[in-house]
Amino acid sequence: MIKCSIIISTKNEKENIHQVIHTIPKSLKSCSEIIVVDASTDGTDKIAKKLGAKVISSPPGKGLQMKIGARVAKGSILVFIDGDGEHPSEKIAEGVKLLNPCDLVIGDESSYNSFSRFVSGEIGFTDWFLSKTTDLEFQIYCNYPPILSKDSLNGFRVIRKKDFWRLSLEADFFEIETEMNLNALEKGFKIKRLALSNVKRLSGRSKSILDFVSGIKARKLALARRFN
Repeated sequence: MIKCSIIISTKNEKENIHQVIHTIPKSLKSCSEIIVVDASTDGTDKIAKKLGAKVISSPPGKGLQMKIGARVAKGSILVFIDGDGEHPSEKIAEGVKLLNPCDLVIGDESSYNSFSRFVSGEIGFTDWFLSKTTDLEFQIYCNYPPILSKDSLNGFRVIRKKDFWRLSLEADFFEIETEMNLNALEKGFKIKRLALSNVKRLSGRSKSILDFVSGIKARKLALARRFN
């Protein structure tokens, strides 16, 4: 019986996807399915298939990929992680345990100094700048509670499938996390955080946390909710 559906959004992650899937604990794999929703052109899909994942081709767009994954998922619990290795697969089981008795578990990498990642070249200026300003902006715009005061856009998320659909998410790109936070708060979801410290991308350079267009959409969404 499939308990969890582990949904991995990928775009050109052939250097990372093997480690991401390989490090999922065997005890979890035995009661889970792994779904890779892929928008790659570098063969990421072939590697994922060899490792036993169900691969679904998708146009680019993180929000779109998450919704596609949820649509085909057979598990009652959805686990969302990125395919670049920044979300440690070993933490999935802990995240699933935290879900009881809450409604949404969100990863938290705030203990990892983003400036050091910027200096080392692991993340670009845009990512570093956004990590310093985004949480502050959303606290002001959305009146976020303390539990979302740091790293509120983290993509590591665990939620029951029925609750995922209750959120009625519409975003197709990186603003999906903002919409999920806002809708969860509006519906009174109980949220817990899972510390993901000292997380480092396995290979390559991080993709933007929130691209420019998605950033505008997220801020418009936050402002609209704030003054509605």
